Amino acid sequence: MTADDAVRPDPKRAVSGQRTAQPANIRRQAYLRHKTRALPRTAPSWMEEAACASHDDPDLWFAERGEEERRQEALDICATCPVRAACLAYVLSMPPQSGIWGGTTEDQRTRDRRRASARCGRAS
Repeated sequence: MTADDAVRPDPKRAVSGQRTAQPANIRRQAYLRHKTRALPRTAPSWMEEAACASHDDPDLWFAERGEEERRQEALDICATCPVRAACLAYVLSMPPQSGIWGGTTEDQRTRDRRRASARCGRAS
């Protein structure tokens, strides 16, 4: 009996519909693929020029609901950012992301995506 046999039971013995155990390294690889699939491996070059790049509180752009003062502070900083349009285009090209990107909140982007989707549905 090898170590793999101990971790992965014989599929012939598995009860119908029951999942067989997977080795920890396979589960970890699947988890990492899931968590990183929407994010690029390298940051776009414009990110270095963003107003938020040198800010001392990166969590400001990921304020929790109810922290309106912090959220507004981040939006005010975004309003002065030289790469705001590139940032917004970047976040809109990916699956929905949390936080403030391109001077918009997650709720604003969700609302805009729904409106655009509805317009596309009517145009057909």
